[in-house]
Amino acid sequence: MRFRDGTPGNTTLFIEFRDTATNTTGWLSVGTIPAYDPAVTQQYRLNGSVPTGRVFISGVVTDGGAVDGIVFGLFWKDAVGSYHLLKSNSSTSYGSSDFYGMWPIGVSETSFTSTYLPQVTDGFARNQSYMSIAGAKMLNNGYHTMTVY
Repeated sequence: MRFRDGTPGNTTLFIEFRDTATNTTGWLSVGTIPAYDPAVTQQYRLNGSVPTGRVFISGVVTDGGAVDGIVFGLFWKDAVGSYHLLKSNSSTSYGSSDFYGMWPIGVSETSFTSTYLPQVTDGFARNQSYMSIAGAKMLNNGYHTMTVY
């Protein structure tokens, strides 16, 4: 699940994964991210790979608003059946609230599902999407590292 605020363009999110069988890493490009709505949801078959917590963002262009960048949430089940959640986060601050769900990018769950997720019709999937992104922090261009639990 990912959402972007800023000038429309070719903003891309890359997520680093580690293949647990070979202990090698690689990058997954999750594609061009549109500004505002709709938010983008995708499913991937991880085949035993796990996120390392490193991401790279390119193409964010500000539109002069309070905050610009992208937020994302990854929710996955590992090889032994445990669930994990990784949300965008950073120690960098914009000087205002830059967490998804509070001003200036505040949105209620009802508004989120009707405005930003019209493509998701299953109630459980909508709840999972909202849970994965609410409280995620807006990130700008560059490399970012988060702790994976």
